[in-house]
Amino acid sequence: IFSCFFLPPSSPLFFTPCLSPFEICIFFGGCVSCDCRQMQRENTAPSALQCSSAIMGSNVRLHSSEMNPSPTTLPSFYHKCAACAVSLVTPTLEYSLLALGIVALYYVSRYSFLLFHAIAELFSVIIGYCVFLVVFHTRHIAKNSLLVAVGSVYGFVATLDLFHMLAYKGMGVFPPVHDPSIQLWVTARYLESVLVLIATVMHRKLCESPRWLYGFLGGQTALMVLAFLMIFEWKVFPTCYDDSLGILTTFKKGSEYAVCVVWFLCGVYLLLLRPHCRAVAWAHSRVRRLLRLSRPGGGVASFAEMSSEGGISETLPNHVRYNMILSLVFCIAAEFVLTLYESLVSWQVILGHSLKVMSFYLIYKTLVRATLTEPYTFLFNDLIRMNADLALAHRTAEEALKQRSDVMAWMSHEIRTPLNGIIGMIELLHSTAMSDEQLRVVNVMDGASSNLLVVINDILDFFKLDAGKMTLELIPTDLAELARSVMALYQPKMAERGVNPVVVLPPELPRLLLCDPTRVRQVLSNLVSNSVKFTQKGAVRLEISLRRENASFSTNMAGVHCVEFAVRDSGIGIPAEQQRDLFSPFSQIHASTARLYGGTGLGLAIVRQLVDLMGGTLGVSSVEGEGSVFSFSLLLEA
Repeated sequence: IFSCFFLPPSSPLFFTPCLSPFEICIFFGGCVSCDCRQMQRENTAPSALQCSSAIMGSNVRLHSSEMNPSPTTLPSFYHKCAACAVSLVTPTLEYSLLALGIVALYYVSRYSFLLFHAIAELFSVIIGYCVFLVVFHTRHIAKNSLLVAVGSVYGFVATLDLFHMLAYKGMGVFPPVHDPSIQLWVTARYLESVLVLIATVMHRKLCESPRWLYGFLGGQTALMVLAFLMIFEWKVFPTCYDDSLGILTTFKKGSEYAVCVVWFLCGVYLLLLRPHCRAVAWAHSRVRRLLRLSRPGGGVASFAEMSSEGGISETLPNHVRYNMILSLVFCIAAEFVLTLYESLVSWQVILGHSLKVMSFYLIYKTLVRATLTEPYTFLFNDLIRMNADLALAHRTAEEALKQRSDVMAWMSHEIRTPLNGIIGMIELLHSTAMSDEQLRVVNVMDGASSNLLVVINDILDFFKLDAGKMTLELIPTDLAELARSVMALYQPKMAERGVNPVVVLPPELPRLLLCDPTRVRQVLSNLVSNSVKFTQKGAVRLEISLRRENASFSTNMAGVHCVEFAVRDSGIGIPAEQQRDLFSPFSQIHASTARLYGGTGLGLAIVRQLVDLMGGTLGVSSVEGEGSVFSFSLLLEA
């Protein structure tokens, strides 16, 4: 009945002059929503499977603003009229059927009060178990501990209400000498109100750690077992109805008033607990101090901070929260009315149970139907919040990256410019007459400043590549001349060590190839510099060759050459276990490498990124104690 007639008010329906079977399925749809907007965009008809799913209880939501006009659809005016009519008729029909059901319950009570009581209680029992089952089976999707806690509460309450219905006088289930029905009623109302309030107040703790949720479930299980023992086994539960006098006891009336107060507090908490609400900030901070619920970093979080960090409105959508508040209003009215009766078959009992039916219907509408008709906004609320957090983190990362780029640009100007000035002055000193001691000091200054400039350039180039700000300038380049100039740059240092510089060029190498000479020179300079640094004898060879077939490249295009660059040395070599981390930033072969040979560990990382930027591949082969070969290949156009 519910899945057939209680359609959500937010689902406008459209009808063409000739209704298709799919549209008839829409009209008699139920609880699981199906979004047809993608089918409308693609101008495709619904499949038989989708029609059958609609017949079996799916509620298809069509949106007039996204429908494409077609000859088979009504004019937009009639669309709007149909949408307005359905949006007005649907809730009216829904609540009219509910009111009709309550009126029918009243006439049933005149015929048989036991039948009325059984139907009313069975309604709440079914709703309670539905809430529990839906929440239990969607817990891995929703990942919302508050829903699990509230669903478990209504599962326990449904069990108590079932026993209350069976224990009612006249049902004949329990011995007549012991009538625990009202005691079970009071127990169910206490557990329902107190546990829902605790779950609402402690929703952040329940969502943060599974231990809080397990503790909550264990606590309510223990309370329910204790209540059953007090009522059925120990028989120490206070009396709620005096049969001899035909009146409610003070304990029963006081319990109903206490439950009303707890429901009122829960409703106020749900109503006021939303982001940036300051109405109860002071009271909340005092409660948190009293309960010692402080922040991990020290101090007590304010109410506004708690709301902004993840309040109840982030755990439950607003319309669900407001339906829960309305349900609490009916709960309070039912509890208040049930303090006025003197006979178990009076009109106050009928009205109280009718109000309870209304309350549990709203619970069904809040937690069961909303879960099924709006799975994205309800079950996947955590996913929505995660997407928002990811978007915020993405914007924050972009801002941080921009700030880092600005800092790097500032460093490039403010550090390199004075350092270039210092190097220029040292070169001027070399052209003046100096003593041997002065010449030695100037040479030390020259080497230190040059090394510092290399380190700064490496750091700035690394951050520039990491930020994606490095661009290529393709111009015709003489690779033979470029290779000779790179090797000539390190020839004096190799001459001091007795290392032979060798440049190997193929005769068929084209004179000009299109590339970025600055970046190619930077890559070759880094590789040759490393080889010279770790080679004490032998030779450093810079080889350029043309590869006609290469597994990494396809050179079928006319005028495109696969050029392979290789730098070979006879240095200390690299252990095999160290080669996989060789191109990582700030990596060194050994801990003593930086002390013995210098360097920051950024050179090869920059080489790797530059080769990738130029569309090439970089490789290394080495044998410890024999030497290393660094090679990379580029596709260059003649």
